[in-house]
Amino acid sequence: MTQPSLPSSRRDPINRKRTLAEAIARYVPVGAPSECWLCIAGFRNKHNWHRGFKVNGFHWVAHRAAYTYFIGPIPDGLDVLHRCDIPACCNPAHLFLGTQSDNAKDMWIKERGNPGSPLGQKLGPAWNRQISVEQAHQIFNRYLEGETQRSIANDLGVTDVAISFILRGKHHSELGRTREVEHLLGRARRRT
Repeated sequence: MTQPSLPSSRRDPINRKRTLAEAIARYVPVGAPSECWLCIAGFRNKHNWHRGFKVNGFHWVAHRAAYTYFIGPIPDGLDVLHRCDIPACCNPAHLFLGTQSDNAKDMWIKERGNPGSPLGQKLGPAWNRQISVEQAHQIFNRYLEGETQRSIANDLGVTDVAISFILRGKHHSELGRTREVEHLLGRARRRT
């Protein structure tokens, strides 16, 4: 029995590959030089922050692809930052290079890091600085009483990962209570 033949575009992987120029033309509608050129690509990065697309089998974040295409290669150790603070923007006039430190400084200067700021999708202090030593003791006690990490996290307004980090001793390790709960975490060390 013979298998049905595939369309030529499916048989030949070269036909499916797209150049950077083709991807930019397809996913980035070019507007006026002062406007934001918003990427309309299908996927977002893991933080649901930047848009991107696939070029020759590699995933590109759209603003990095636009910078590479319109301006040139991105040196190692540098990020592409936005003057307009619009993550989907690909207008090369709105993009510039900087370090992660430059990006953080830019965020605070523009007040995107303040909890009350209108653009503040990345808000507030880190969860590990929100939990006090007293709360960390409560977390251990509640977990030992049988409460789930998720319910503790919901009560405290943090993630269950934050609770896990405390129970495993990655944060607030000065409490020295991880041995009390390690058998409950499923990672108890065997003692010989």
